[in-house]
Amino acid sequence: MKTLFRAAFALSALLICSVVGAQAQITFTITATADANGEGYTMGDTYTFSYTIGSFGPTDGSIFYPNKTEWLEEHLTDDPLFTAIGGTGVLGSFVRPSSTSNAPYSYLHIDGSDGADDLLSLYPQADNNEDIGLKTLNETPVYFAASLVMEGHVFTNPGEYADPSAYFADYIGDYDVEGGVAAYDLDNNTIASFTMSNLTISTVPEPGTYAAIAGVMSLGFVAWRRRSVRVG
Repeated sequence: MKTLFRAAFALSALLICSVVGAQAQITFTITATADANGEGYTMGDTYTFSYTIGSFGPTDGSIFYPNKTEWLEEHLTDDPLFTAIGGTGVLGSFVRPSSTSNAPYSYLHIDGSDGADDLLSLYPQADNNEDIGLKTLNETPVYFAASLVMEGHVFTNPGEYADPSAYFADYIGDYDVEGGVAAYDLDNNTIASFTMSNLTISTVPEPGTYAAIAGVMSLGFVAWRRRSVRVG
C-alpha cells in the first residue's frame, strides 16, 4: 500500500510539472517610478507594469535576424501575442482588437549584438489607436509601451522562428534595467511616463492549467484518503 501511495503522489508531481511546463506563459513585470504628478500617479512613487505573452505562431511581419528579433501581431488571423496586461499602475483589462477596422498591432522586440547592450520593447496596441481596455489611475483610456536597455548582452537572437513563450523561458530571473514606460492616450499623446529600475521575467500557467493541476492533486488526495481509511 505504501508503494501505491508513493507512486500516486510521484505521478501527481510529474503530471503537474509536465502540464505547467507545456502550457506556461511568460510575464514581464517592470518596476518603475512616476516621472511627474498626474493621471492619478504621484511623482517618485513606484508602480508595476506586467505584460503576459502566450504561445505565438509565425507571422508575415515577424523578423528573425542575427542581431534583431521581432514578434509582430498585425492581423486578426494571427495568434494573440499579449494575453494580459496589468500591475499597480494599470486599471482595466486588456482586450484584444477584434474587428477589421480595429486590428491588432502589437510587437515584442529584442535588438542587440555581441558587445552591445540589449534593447527590449513591449508594445501592445491596435490600429488607429483604438481602445484596448487599459486605463491610467485616473481612468483615461491609454496603451502602455515599454522600452528598456538591459546592461550587457543578455539575449541570444534565435536567427529563425522561435515561439516567444518558449524562448523567454530560458531567461527567467530579475534584471537591472534602464528605460521607461509611457502611457499614450488614444490621440497618441504621452500623458504619463515612468523610469524603470527592474525587470522580472517569470512563468505562469495558462488559466486552463489550474483545473488540470487541481484534478491531479485530487487524485493524490483520494489515494491518501484510501490509505488512511485502511490503516485506521
